[in-house]
Amino acid sequence: MKILLVDDSPDDRLLLQTILKRAGYRDLVTGDSGQAALNALGVSWEGNEARAPLWSVDILLMDVMMPGMDGLETLRHLRADPRYALLPVIMVTGNSAASDLAEAFSAGATDYVTKPIQRVELLARLKALIDLEEANRQMRQSEKRLRDLTASMAEGLLSVNDQMTVVFVNPQASSLLNLSEDQIIGYPIERLLRPESGLEKEEANAMQSMVEVCQGKSRKTRGESQFNRYQSAPFPASFSAAAIYEGEQFTGAVLSFRDITVQRHREERLRLAANIIENSQEGVIVVDPQLRIIDVNPAFNYITGYSRAEVIGKSPQILSSGCAGSAET
Repeated sequence: MKILLVDDSPDDRLLLQTILKRAGYRDLVTGDSGQAALNALGVSWEGNEARAPLWSVDILLMDVMMPGMDGLETLRHLRADPRYALLPVIMVTGNSAASDLAEAFSAGATDYVTKPIQRVELLARLKALIDLEEANRQMRQSEKRLRDLTASMAEGLLSVNDQMTVVFVNPQASSLLNLSEDQIIGYPIERLLRPESGLEKEEANAMQSMVEVCQGKSRKTRGESQFNRYQSAPFPASFSAAAIYEGEQFTGAVLSFRDITVQRHREERLRLAANIIENSQEGVIVVDPQLRIIDVNPAFNYITGYSRAEVIGKSPQILSSGCAGSAET
């Protein structure tokens, strides 16, 4: 772990190095000004262009009061660079007034230590910061694994917190809803998915059951409803939703869904075909791949005199009389 120490005082830099080296921190680099720190990290400032850093640092300890560019101004330049948006920064200050500390945190400080520097305080805050950074690193790795896992899913996936606000979305969900991840994250799921109008009663009931799971009022549900799609017509979706609990505490819910427009069209064509066959004036036989009768229409019963129960499961060869009719496979 590389730690950058920035302080205009040689004595304070030496003190910081001594304390940290005795505690086992060996990979230390130093800078004597805010400008020197920004140059070493490759950060742009006052016309100086961003470039590759001299070092890759894991933690920055920086004095607040320095001539020229002070620690807070340096920190603001640092946070403006996306490469250092998450870099842990401990500010070293001789002033512990609440207003000054608030300004430091507003500029982007992660923590602070006060002067004169106390060994116990410095090492305790540094260890707490390292432990927190490790926890954050593991969380980011877990999130990356989750994203990698869900990126290839055919279904859209959304996760919400206990306030019904979306906290996770996979690429398929973004595509289905016609919104970017940034547009979806932080949005109430009910307002995101529920169309303004047009839901049939059964679809409205299914949508309400999904909302109740996201509210923690029920454990899980599945169903079909119309989902809202940004700047486009709503689409029919099959969904399943499950509440998430930590012990007995409701913490959120996860929702998976898929577009069933093609399935609905296929079902509608099948219903239309069945209606045509049912009302045809010609006898119709429907057989399976093994040429066994699986259905007949009313006209077949009338023309042949055979009831449906008499022919189901039989071969069409039983119609030895050659009665009129047509066969469909």
